[in-house]
Amino acid sequence: MARYAGNVERGAMKRKSYSPVFKSNIGLEGIKGVMTGNDIGTKYEGHLVQISQWKKALLANVDSIFDGKSPKEPTEVDEAKSSK
Repeated sequence: MARYAGNVERGAMKRKSYSPVFKSNIGLEGIKGVMTGNDIGTKYEGHLVQISQWKKALLANVDSIFDGKSPKEPTEVDEAKSSK
């Protein structure tokens, strides 16, 4: 099956969705720096850009863990990604 929208029937392809726990675990792996982003992507079948976005989101909201408040608003990258 081709990956191009013009060659695929409508609704035939679905995007992968990942749980928040999975995203945070992958983000933590990126923060640790034991493996490169490409290695993490290969291991978990994710894209380097996606992994770096999860890492940035995790770092941006890490302070909310200890202050008892809700997480910060989504970043511009997250908003652009969700609008697609």
